[in-house]
Formats: sequence, C-alpha cells, structure tokens
Amino acid sequence: MKKGVVIEIVAGIVILAIAGYFYFSGEKEVFCPDYDGNQDECLLHLECEWDSQENNCDMLEGIGEGDNEDEGDVDDGNGVDEDKNWLVSELEEIVIPDNPSNQLCKKIPLSGRPPYDQRYYCLAIINNDAKFCESADTENEKNLCLAHANEDSSYCKKIEGQDATHIGDDTKHVCYFMLAVSSENVNFCDDIDYLDTAQENKEEREQCYFSFMSNLYQWGKSDEITTDMCGHLDSADENTCLALKARDISMCGDNPNCLTFFEQPLSFCDDFPNKVSCIKDRAKYSKNISICESLSQPDRDVCVGVYCTHIELDANVCDKIEDVKKRQEFYVELARTLKNW
Repeated sequence: MKKGVVIEIVAGIVILAIAGYFYFSGEKEVFCPDYDGNQDECLLHLECEWDSQENNCDMLEGIGEGDNEDEGDVDDGNGVDEDKNWLVSELEEIVIPDNPSNQLCKKIPLSGRPPYDQRYYCLAIINNDAKFCESADTENEKNLCLAHANEDSSYCKKIEGQDATHIGDDTKHVCYFMLAVSSENVNFCDDIDYLDTAQENKEEREQCYFSFMSNLYQWGKSDEITTDMCGHLDSADENTCLALKARDISMCGDNPNCLTFFEQPLSFCDDFPNKVSCIKDRAKYSKNISICESLSQPDRDVCVGVYCTHIELDANVCDKIEDVKKRQEFYVELARTLKNW
C-alpha cells in the first residue's frame, strides 16, 4: 500500500475519533474555578455560582456529584432539567422589537439558579407578554411577573408573605410599588391592603404615592405630579410633594426631607438622619456620579444604579456597578424606565 494512502487512512481515523469524541461528550466541560476573580465570566455559565466573600467561582451544588445515582433522571450537565431547557429555547425564539429596553433585557445572561427568571421578567414587563413569566422558579416570582406583565394587581394579592430564599419578605411591597411605576398608574397604590392594621396599610399606601411622585420628579416630569397625588400624603410629605411639583426649594422651609431633593453641599448630610441616603441624593441632584465613590459597597453600587436609572438613563453607567447581580437588577429598572420615556 502506498505511503500516501496509509497517511490518509490514519488521518481519517483520527478525524472520526475526534468527531466521535465531541459527538458523544458534547460541549467542553466547564471548570468553574477557572473563573475565580471574574464574576462576569463565572455567572455566564449555568454550572457555576459566585462566592462574593471568597471572590471565587464555584460549581453549583450537586453538579458533577453522584454521577451514578438516580440514573433514571436525565441531566444535561447544566443543572437545569430538560423541561426548563425546552422552555428557555421556546422563550428565546419569541420575536420582540429591537429597542433599547429589550436590548437591556438581553444583556442579562441566563442563570441556572434563582432568580432564574430575571432575564425573562424583564422581557415580560417590557413587552407586556405573560408568556415570559413561565420561566419563574416559584409561585411568588410568577405572580410578581404576571402582575407587571398584565398590569393587574390581583396577582400581587396572591403573593405569599414569606419567600426568603428567592425575593424576600418585601415581595408584595415590590409588587404594588413597581406595578404603579411600570404601568404609570398611581391608582394601584390604592389596592394595598396586605398589612395587619388599617393604619399600617394607610402608611404603606402613602409611601407608595410618595415613591411614585418622587420618581416623576427625578425623571424631570414634575408637570405630571398632580395636587390629587399630593393630597394622599400626610401634611409634611404633602408639602414636599407640592414643592417637587413646583420645583421650588423655597416651599420646603427647613424640612430636611424636602431639601434633600434639591442640590445641596455634601456638608448638608452631616446632620441628616440617613447619611448614606443623603449622599446618594447629593450625587443625583448635583449630577455628579463621582460622589458615589465616597460610599463603601454595597451602597456605592446602589448609588451608581440610582444615578443610572434616574439621571443619565444610560446602560454604560449601569455597567460601572461592580456586583453582577445588582447590575442586572438595575438593567431591569432602566429598561422599565426607558419603556415609559
């Protein structure tokens, strides 16, 4: 046999062997510790989770362990069952408009651990498409998503009070407050009735109204603040509301909780009850993001995020948030803001 033919046969066998290897073994196995010190890369892989205390990338619990156990269960190696993978494929095929809000949602990578639905929660509220809510891990998350996608507070009522492993004890609070903002309908605040006493519910509704109103002010939409909104607040907050509606600092008097919504020197925060909150306000109202650098983490990231979502409305600013999960939360908030802009 000629030497050239032998070489070709050997080469063919090698190629077939390599092809067979990749065919049967699938994609290259991910070794999460390769991404120690790199939170962004770590969270791009479903097999991995981030240890913020050690600054390490660890394998998700259960991945790669017990390979010979429960042989009847099919594991794709990503820690996500086949039904979930099928749903993800289906959701990724949904055609959505190519706009800044959806582009922001798409910046959120898929995650193999809670909150798995963060990407799809974002797409659900931006496109008012409840189909994306099917990716939710818990009933609380699903109801939160459905409330915002359908702009329907009845789903907020279905949320259980305790779900600390996922969203937390404030799930209903978030549901109603964010529903009012995302739907641009402050009347959803009136539906709040989940606390123990009438007085607590009244105070929660007032806080919801104040949050809605102050967001309008921070987005430069003071003309949309109405005297009726202000009338739902107690006397001190009503006066602050009217000052923000008029954008007139002289109406604040000596009320620090009103004055903080206007440009002030950093020294203003020295005697302010919540100094961290005050410093965040100074960054916003002086339009100087460098002030956030004076805060330690995690407050610094929140300061940058609030600046991103209320002042600059620029994803490049949100990209400066160090914690990946916190950055993704602000992507969702910015996407929601841009939708209503």
